[in-house]
Amino acid sequence: MSEKEIYEVRLFPGEEDRYEDCIKNNIIVIGWTVVDDLTDMNIERIKEKLKYHFDKYPKIRITQTANMLDRFRKIKKDDIILIPYKDKTVTIASVIKPYIYNKNFENKDMAHQIGIKIEKKVNLSSLSESLQNTLKARLTLTKISRDKHAEVFGIIEEKKYGKTTLAYRENMKFIHNTFINTENELIKKSLLFSAFSLYESYLTDLLKRKISLSYKGGCLWDSTNNNIVEILGKDAILSSLEKDNGRRRIFNLIFNEKLQFPTNEQQNLRNSLAHDITSPSIQDDIIYFSNKKKDTPAEEIIPNIFKEFISYPDKLLKMNKDLKNY
Repeated sequence: MSEKEIYEVRLFPGEEDRYEDCIKNNIIVIGWTVVDDLTDMNIERIKEKLKYHFDKYPKIRITQTANMLDRFRKIKKDDIILIPYKDKTVTIASVIKPYIYNKNFENKDMAHQIGIKIEKKVNLSSLSESLQNTLKARLTLTKISRDKHAEVFGIIEEKKYGKTTLAYRENMKFIHNTFINTENELIKKSLLFSAFSLYESYLTDLLKRKISLSYKGGCLWDSTNNNIVEILGKDAILSSLEKDNGRRRIFNLIFNEKLQFPTNEQQNLRNSLAHDITSPSIQDDIIYFSNKKKDTPAEEIIPNIFKEFISYPDKLLKMNKDLKNY
């Protein structure tokens, strides 16, 4: 599985404003047509072509330009492109066709092309200050850091989820992708434990936000439904949320449903990883461990666990529509 990347692209090849041309043709371009088709070129060949055409360029500029061209041609299907224009608007697009060299656009210095689909156009001022500052970079092509991804995906998904949930989903997908792409068993187990920890933090924070933890006569107050759900002290509530049994109890009080994930056996796996990470063993897609309480062997299918982690916000949303902005 390959994670989506997000790039900022400025559509001024040869310092000519080609924004309207690109939007009309559903493409992004990068200029540097004299380098010819990049499809089968490695980085060294790109440098040779640049040196031939720009022999007076310093070595560092040749390297920087070659890296930029190489990165452009490696942008993949479903990656996201941010296109700032005149410091007013940002066009958000998804990649639908990877890199091609289109000879029909050579005269406009637009032959290096990637096909896009426009997703949204937003005002630059509507974005977070952090993302605005990132988009002020004047480079032709910039890779956007992963901490900005949740905001961009939130805009594309029309706020189906709030920033907290989007950040959770992106980080969980990142953990899963890293897990898939490593061969080291200890690292795999560490990543799986990290997934459990991320999930627990997300659920705990969600439950804290769902209820008002202000002390009202020693009662746990459900501010959404405006009624008292249980007589509990504030400290007892906070303490409960730090433990699995407590989270299950509070979850049941708020949603009137039992917490189905993780199962008791999956929680035993989490505890086994926490107490002695060397004890469980992984073979293919299965992790084998011991149920400490019963001292019996157990096993779990790892892809199923990650599937539950990633899809969990969807299940919560079905339980309570108020969570869509969380």
